[in-house]
Amino acid sequence: MMRRRLVPLLGADTTIILPLSCGHLLSTSFRRDYLHRTLSSVSGEPSTEQTPPTPVTLRHASGRQNLVILGTGWGSYSVFRNIKRKRQLRNSYNVIVISPRNHFLFTPLLASTTVGTLEFRSIIEPVRNTGFRDEHHFHLSQAVGLDAEGKRVECVSILDPSRSYHVPYDKLVIGVGAVSNDFNVPGVKEHAFFLKVRVCG
Repeated sequence: MMRRRLVPLLGADTTIILPLSCGHLLSTSFRRDYLHRTLSSVSGEPSTEQTPPTPVTLRHASGRQNLVILGTGWGSYSVFRNIKRKRQLRNSYNVIVISPRNHFLFTPLLASTTVGTLEFRSIIEPVRNTGFRDEHHFHLSQAVGLDAEGKRVECVSILDPSRSYHVPYDKLVIGVGAVSNDFNVPGVKEHAFFLKVRVCG
């Protein structure tokens, strides 16, 4: 039921990377089908699942499609690096990354930085080190809206919050992660410090 609702709502060109914390909410068959659809949508391989017709794509003069990735967490960064490793995919897409964070953070070791065991720079990897075809393909911005019909993402700049703009896409990967769970314990949200991002450390 959940899969049938997502596809018509966002379209066949949109992939959502669910955080691991949501895994227990999904059946094994759904996760298997979902993973197959995710790999098929990025690699272009045929999928056994029927999807709505693909709208007319927005192509650059170079003939490449715009593959927009939201987020630089575990899921999004893995997709980004795997595309860069495969020449066929790398030559087929302009990979555009939109994230309020310009680095990938290895969160399991974040607690070690708070006590001085590790330095902050040892658990982060700048996204730009992976390499972009164009320096403007990384946007230090926050995605605040999605026009699925017009196939564009509405963004607000982190450096200048008064600046908003749209980024067109042909294929979209949504991997914005999740928030820490307070398990509805009174006072936790207001008084606790969650080790989720580097500033928390």
